[in-house]
Amino acid sequence: MSSSGEFDKAYWEQHWEAGRAGEDAAPANPHLVREVGALSPGTALDAGC
Repeated sequence: MSSSGEFDKAYWEQHWEAGRAGEDAAPANPHLVREVGALSPGTALDAGC
């Protein structure tokens, strides 16, 4: 969490900064790719149960 105790943009930027990318990244789930393939970049996806 950030110093304010919230999961803000700065928190997530730092969280994912050291994540796996490129050849080390896990492949995307093909079902997810199919569902979101037509969305415009920058569109939010609200994943729920």
